[in-house]
Amino acid sequence: MNLQLIVLFSVFWIFVNSQLNFKRWQTKYNISYLPNDKEFNRSRQTFDVSVSFVTVNKLRFKFGYELGLNGLADLPFQQFQKTHNGLVLPNTLERGDQIINFSDEEHLVTLRARADVPGSVDYRNYSLPVQNQKICNSCWAFSVVEALEIKLKMKNPKFNTLLSAQYVVDCDTFNYGCIGGWPTSAFNWIARNGGNAVPSTINYPYFGYKMRCRSTPKIAMNIKATVQDYTAGNENMMKEIVANAGPIVVAFHATFYFQLYSSGIFYDQTCDNRCVVANHAIVIVGYGTDSTTNTDYWIIKNSWGTSWGEGGYGYIARNKGNQCNIACWAMYTL
Repeated sequence: MNLQLIVLFSVFWIFVNSQLNFKRWQTKYNISYLPNDKEFNRSRQTFDVSVSFVTVNKLRFKFGYELGLNGLADLPFQQFQKTHNGLVLPNTLERGDQIINFSDEEHLVTLRARADVPGSVDYRNYSLPVQNQKICNSCWAFSVVEALEIKLKMKNPKFNTLLSAQYVVDCDTFNYGCIGGWPTSAFNWIARNGGNAVPSTINYPYFGYKMRCRSTPKIAMNIKATVQDYTAGNENMMKEIVANAGPIVVAFHATFYFQLYSSGIFYDQTCDNRCVVANHAIVIVGYGTDSTTNTDYWIIKNSWGTSWGEGGYGYIARNKGNQCNIACWAMYTL
């Protein structure tokens, strides 16, 4: 039996069992619909497409990573882009002039002088639980508070307080709430206009839509400077920054493959690598090299909940041509 027949038979078998698969998926992720809900039919159809896409790609390609039916498998990619990303490139921000760019060779020399660059770094031990931005284009806000959380825990191991992305969505006047934003602008707003402090999720919980900004007790961030390095695809430079400055926020081109990513080292030949296309913000929390395949990778933390990737984390191919624009902008605080 040739490969084409295997693929066709597999797709047919999956569609025959699609109803059972969908019910199992609903149970696994605790997703329910109202009787005769139009959303049910749309979700069911999209789920079947995702099932076929995942299965066919498993049979046809050896990516080095796995696709899976995560909690996002019922969302059409076009809709997903409108509700689960939210990165707005700075040249399209009306308030882009608020961004302070400290990137220069003197700054990078200072970073290099702090320590030797190790072969691997992993800040996940300092990371707090993965959060879920839901149907709000707030990746820019989550990436910022997640990076700040890790920085605070690195300074104080007893720190275990989730910071409020909802506060940043509601109150940041440099960005656009659930429409989108740019992480450097958010860092700058917190440092300048937010009193250099962010409340906890306990005092300011997340709802997934923009609300009226309200006053509440906050936790001091002590941001001394906001740094935006335009690394232009230079992954060695990015590695130096991660090793010496800690976790950083980066712009990323998220594709349908990335939406259904499950495990392994992600490498997508369909995404852009020219530093002109990006739609999502994620946090780089480390890097390393796979001992079996000798493949370099970045370790990233996402904001799509724990059903995505490996408990909300993922591995992105490093030193493979600026995979999905991951090494174009490094945004962080000092």
